[in-house]
Amino acid sequence: MAWCVIVFAAPAQTNYQRIFSFGPSAIQGSAPRGQLGEASDGFLYGTTYQGGSNNLGTVFKIAKNGSGFTVLWNFPNGMFPTAGVIEGPGGALYGTTSGGGTSNAGIAFKLQKNGTGFAVLHDFASFTGDGNTPLAGLVVGTNGALYGATAGGGLSNYGCIFTLSPDGSGFSIIHSFAGVDGTSPVAGLIQGNSGALYGTAKTGGSNDLGTVFAVALDGGNYSVLHHFAGKGLNDGSLPLGPLVEAGPGFLFGTTYNGGSAADLGTIFRINTNGTGYGVLHSFQGGAGDGSLAVAGLSPASGGGLLYGTTPHGGTSDGGVFFGLSADGASYSVLHTFNSNVGDGSFPFVAPLVGSDNAIYGSTYFGGIYVTNGVSGTLFRLFSGPPQVAITGIASSSAGLALQFSGGAAGQTSRIQAATDLSTEVWQVIGTNSAALDGTFNFFDNAASNYSVRFYRSVSP
Repeated sequence: MAWCVIVFAAPAQTNYQRIFSFGPSAIQGSAPRGQLGEASDGFLYGTTYQGGSNNLGTVFKIAKNGSGFTVLWNFPNGMFPTAGVIEGPGGALYGTTSGGGTSNAGIAFKLQKNGTGFAVLHDFASFTGDGNTPLAGLVVGTNGALYGATAGGGLSNYGCIFTLSPDGSGFSIIHSFAGVDGTSPVAGLIQGNSGALYGTAKTGGSNDLGTVFAVALDGGNYSVLHHFAGKGLNDGSLPLGPLVEAGPGFLFGTTYNGGSAADLGTIFRINTNGTGYGVLHSFQGGAGDGSLAVAGLSPASGGGLLYGTTPHGGTSDGGVFFGLSADGASYSVLHTFNSNVGDGSFPFVAPLVGSDNAIYGSTYFGGIYVTNGVSGTLFRLFSGPPQVAITGIASSSAGLALQFSGGAAGQTSRIQAATDLSTEVWQVIGTNSAALDGTFNFFDNAASNYSVRFYRSVSP
């Protein structure tokens, strides 16, 4: 009895590609810190924290294949954007800067996708009737208004949540943080399926280690959903990234510290009503894991999986890209960043799942122009169909065990068998889905019925 296995070349299952390195001069921008966004025209839009003609940061545009990079705006007044831009009403781009403006407290701005029409929507004034230092970006509510948060300002100078119209009118603070409810919100807000806004405060709360909160669009019904307790109590501390809603009523997020005794951060889940809080993963750092998460998570297309980044950890401490099942049962590092080989390093934001189901992101450092004082990259993963290979085979009296690798996380493959390659008649004998690391197994209990058996895996 004999079995023959057809083995195909299997690249890294993420198909990681660096699609752009900022440089060769600072005029192209440098050090991207905000999440990329895909607009209705199919292009990616983002910001850089530094660089540009004034070295105060830029807004840029790029095609998903890395071509056509264009600086749309060089900041002359507002400066140092730490958040990306979103496409809002009328197709314009909306965002914030962490500094600049008349009081150097930051601005909210509007810009057309062709780089024209820049307008300051709000100039933060840094007094008790206003916020200051908007480190996070904006979100469009279902009522058409823009919402955001500032790390300072408000009635107690602990930060605030604000709203304004897309034309810049109607600015108002809908919640000022007081301490026990949280302080210094540095992450963006999301609007959940319930209609409420959800977010995190970096510090404050009953333990001064941060909170998860909910608030209505009009500022009413503010509630703290969770007070972080820190390491040693199976909890995280210092949430720096935004939340994401995945599945019915589940919020997911990360913390910079806490978790296990290593105190290197967590991934957590909580219901939108504040119940069911739990840590899904405690980062361990070192070569095999990430650490010190500063970004949120992004749900994969189709649900069930979440992706994220950490700026530290991995084989060269340049950060990692990881995947996690929504139930927390499976976690895997899918890419380790290494600036020593022209790769990026220190990814500060959550990856973007594009309309093509590829994943896009940025790194703050790294790339091929670091020696010229310019740093940062844009990257893409899962940009081509994964090629599954059969990498292991073991026979027994009960049948044949096959091991596969090279798949994409959650990808379902059909396992086919044939007895004669000259006729190319393949029969589907089963299916299986790849784990986060792209591997899966299949057992053929009918193998002993054939003297010759060929196998292959194909995507549905």
